[in-house]
Amino acid sequence: MTMNATDLQPGSVVTAWWVVWNHPELCSPPACGPEDLPTNGGNPDAEASMLYADGQVVRDDGTAIYTVYLSEGDTSGEAVFEAAGI
Repeated sequence: MTMNATDLQPGSVVTAWWVVWNHPELCSPPACGPEDLPTNGGNPDAEASMLYADGQVVRDDGTAIYTVYLSEGDTSGEAVFEAAGI
């Protein structure tokens, strides 16, 4: 993933997170969302993961650039609940 974020508070720390559903067909319609995460009562068979991706100190111009990769099976940045990975 490469993401350029703008209009942020200079000097603050802003994090990026992966949110993955391995079986999106098991999410509630119309699409996967926060209600489909295990901590919110979502279907565990959807195999959701929320994983830390990156964090940046916002530049003086209010921008942050994230360049990060998530490998298959990588659950090293799991947060809140056990992650299935991708």
